[in-house]
Amino acid sequence: MARPLYATLALFLTLSTPASSQDSAENDWALLLEQDARISFTSRTEFAALTAIDGGGLDQDTRAAALFALGASGSKRGRALLEKSLTAGSLRERCAAVLALGELGVGVHPLLEGLREDPDPLVSECALLALMRTGRWAAAEYVEAVSESGDEARAQMAGKLLLFTTDTCDSEMTAASALYLELRWDAAKHYGLVDERAWEVVLIEDLAKDLDFLKGFILNAAADSNRLGTQDHFRSLVETERRDRGAATKQALCAALRAMPEEVSLLVESGLWSPEWGVLLQEIRDRRLEKSTVGLLKIATEVPSMRYRAVSLLVRAGYNKALVPVLEEIEGGDLGPRQLIWCCEALGGTGDEAVLPALYSISQNPRADIAAAAKIQLAKMGDEDAAGEISAILNDPESEIHRQVVDWVSTGVESPVLAAMLLEALPSLRGGRALEACTSLSLEGSSQGLEYLREILVAGLPRGRFGVRAVEALENSGSVEDLAYIKNQFPHERDALVNEALALALYRARDPRILTLIRAGIWDSVEFDQSVLASALLIDVAGMRALIDEARYEPMLNTETYRAPKFPRRVGYALGLWGGLQALEDLNSEVSDVREDVRHGAVLGALASRTH
Repeated sequence: MARPLYATLALFLTLSTPASSQDSAENDWALLLEQDARISFTSRTEFAALTAIDGGGLDQDTRAAALFALGASGSKRGRALLEKSLTAGSLRERCAAVLALGELGVGVHPLLEGLREDPDPLVSECALLALMRTGRWAAAEYVEAVSESGDEARAQMAGKLLLFTTDTCDSEMTAASALYLELRWDAAKHYGLVDERAWEVVLIEDLAKDLDFLKGFILNAAADSNRLGTQDHFRSLVETERRDRGAATKQALCAALRAMPEEVSLLVESGLWSPEWGVLLQEIRDRRLEKSTVGLLKIATEVPSMRYRAVSLLVRAGYNKALVPVLEEIEGGDLGPRQLIWCCEALGGTGDEAVLPALYSISQNPRADIAAAAKIQLAKMGDEDAAGEISAILNDPESEIHRQVVDWVSTGVESPVLAAMLLEALPSLRGGRALEACTSLSLEGSSQGLEYLREILVAGLPRGRFGVRAVEALENSGSVEDLAYIKNQFPHERDALVNEALALALYRARDPRILTLIRAGIWDSVEFDQSVLASALLIDVAGMRALIDEARYEPMLNTETYRAPKFPRRVGYALGLWGGLQALEDLNSEVSDVREDVRHGAVLGALASRTH
């Protein structure tokens, strides 16, 4: 060499970036290096990655992690798949395949050499790093040659990559080296170990310790149950919260409404419950419970702030008489913007030509959003001019009311007219609006909407409400591939709402990974009724025998390795309640040292079961 390699590298690394961006990059790089020190791969990594790829349902990032895991595990069986992925899939998947081949090391030089001049700069840089990672390539000579070629940027990048492969701790970040460490981290989380443990297990255990998350999951899962006696526990839970806290929590109230809408309606009508109206009506709307809660909705029409929303739901339930006084109020001209918008939905929900004059009148409102709300309902009822105007707005993302119109049309996709308009506009929609549209269409059974949704979700599951509805739409499809996608997304690292939706889908699929959450709900729930409901979920997923074993053996695991059980009697009670006298006999038949609290609870539960 003409001069020492590290002197050359020092020259490269001084020609650098501004201090502020350099500090940020150094922090990001330090985090990546710190993460990398925590990971490892095992003999199961290859099998786990191949199984995941063969099973399908992976988003781009997870599939890229699986491809890299094949290289990190030294997989010979995955070689052909990696070579195929060099030219197929997303950019991240291509780069993952390139870097994975570098980890394999043997017989990959011709492939990687051919990619050094790839049109995509990141693929080219990854190919160079992969060659250096093989340990059999003259990397130092290449860096020297590039440095003398006059290509300063490429020489600096190559020097940083060489330093990364020879002295990682003193290296600096490049696009390829950062991606390499990100892929190693993702691959270890999915198919290896982090801190000597499976990352999925760690995340699920963390969810099990989150009592607020646990409550939402247990109550919403139990709300789907048809088991005799569950409704009593929902009523008791809400009553307990009202007594102890002054009001029922949103989680308990919404789950109770789903579990027993007629009973909740009766309790409200009788004056025994005084709910938070906004929460209640939104849940009725989202879950389409209006036909089971007509009495409740009639009372809501007497609450000024809820009146027109309740009328809209009553009409959706087929109770058109609720519109009679509202028509007079519309003609009076004293209603506010939001009230008029709810009125439009109510008017259109009748399907009756008698409401057309009122809708035509509102469609002339000077406010664009109010006029559009009326025109959507007119379009639904066959007005071609109104349909044309709404279609124009749907296909114009720059319209000032585009978001509202997408939302309102999506809400009404049970109408074939509105569904057709939304499908036509789908190619022009982006981001959350595209998700809103294709999710709503999917939930109504549209195969085209579902295909659009799947294409969007290849990039990963979004957060918040959009993510929750996307999970519900995929689950609703009944597709094996969509269920595989849901399973691959759990646990979700970034969003509690999405995690709850995923957990509920896995419970309904009877996936055994959900047992950790159910067992935590049994033993750690603060509320007695929540614990009893969790016990019913365990029976649903794993059978009565699982609950018997839980009552028998969990109280004995009172060592440093296991937490001390908090409420053994209530678990015994749940066993007796759901299993009756036969479960009590089974509990006592094989193990003589069952804890007395458990046995006493089982006796009480068995006696209580006779009332169901």
